[in-house]
Amino acid sequence: MKKLLSMVVIFCMVFILGACGSKEAGSEANGNTEDEKAKIKIEELNYQVNVEVDNGERYVMMKLTNNSKYVITNFELTYKVKKDVTNEQKNKFYDEIQKNFKFNEEDVNELKQKEISMHAETNRLIDAGQTVDKINCYYFGGSYYLKDINHLKLCEPDIATIKYIDDGKIHTMYYDYANDSYSYDDEIIPSNQWTKRAIGQKIPKLDSKCIIADTDEDDEFKFEAYGFTIDEFNEYVDKCKKLGYIVDELSFDNSYSADNTDGYNVDLDFEEKDCAIRVTIQSPE
Repeated sequence: MKKLLSMVVIFCMVFILGACGSKEAGSEANGNTEDEKAKIKIEELNYQVNVEVDNGERYVMMKLTNNSKYVITNFELTYKVKKDVTNEQKNKFYDEIQKNFKFNEEDVNELKQKEISMHAETNRLIDAGQTVDKINCYYFGGSYYLKDINHLKLCEPDIATIKYIDDGKIHTMYYDYANDSYSYDDEIIPSNQWTKRAIGQKIPKLDSKCIIADTDEDDEFKFEAYGFTIDEFNEYVDKCKKLGYIVDELSFDNSYSADNTDGYNVDLDFEEKDCAIRVTIQSPE
């Protein structure tokens, strides 16, 4: 009887160990699925941050090279304060911020309620193998330009957000520096959102890898097309003029607005920072 019980115990132990071994082998085979499906590895995005002079002023700017095989439509890198930054360093930072931007005490006290952070971001279209420069860095999550690189040295990279085109769609992925891990956003959108409505035939179609529609209605189509130069913007203005958009025209640097004889209105702008053409066409009221 004792011998039988011993054999049963041994059999159960072998079964349990075998099951555990199979489970571990399966987990190892699957690996970290989020990391494995990451189409772009962070090592493929080579960036440097330095002080550059732009329009006669010094700014902290990023240069980014896309060594992946995908077209990037947006890149953002957030920075968080390092754990070893002392209170003395933080107070010096806030004093310099107050002086540089002429903040009052209330403004500074409000900033002190937040952790020190910074970010760099660009919406420029970056082809595979292409390098873009003069990407501004900012304090916190706002729009104040970062001009002192010593302030950036108080921080370290936190999260990179990368939007890229794959099979005609824009995907959003994240890289977490602290955990060396990748994740994906559930939202996937078309990279070419040119309208199928009749109003889209009233203007020349732009040849772009990325067209994002803000408004797509029967009486209004508003969109941004990326990957253009100021010369290409001016060429597009000329194409619109040839279609008859010359009534009550208003023309300024990087912008143009006019009606045609049917009462349709176009409003065109060139966004130099994003290398984008912004277009709004409206039907007669």
